[in-house]
Amino acid sequence: MARPKPFVLAWCLSTVISLLYFIRYVVKYTLVSVPESIMVFLQFYIVFGLMFGILFYFLHQFFRRFEWVNVCIISAAHVLFVYLLFHELNSFPWGSFFERAP
Repeated sequence: MARPKPFVLAWCLSTVISLLYFIRYVVKYTLVSVPESIMVFLQFYIVFGLMFGILFYFLHQFFRRFEWVNVCIISAAHVLFVYLLFHELNSFPWGSFFERAP
């Protein structure tokens, strides 16, 4: 059985950690329902992937020989995603997503 590449494991782990961090924030500090917040997370994750995915793909291809660099790129992409997600959800024209009552 083939061993998975480190960047695949890093991508999966970073995605799960980002989602768990977001759910923890929603449960601890807001009144928004968890299923709704998970759907918002997934929608923003897909849009982020569509917008910036080609950039990360080119970086991955450029640094293909250095697996640790690919792991760092994936981790940095998820940190950037979480920052942009929180910024966007706090900056809706009709108010913050986190301040809505259920």
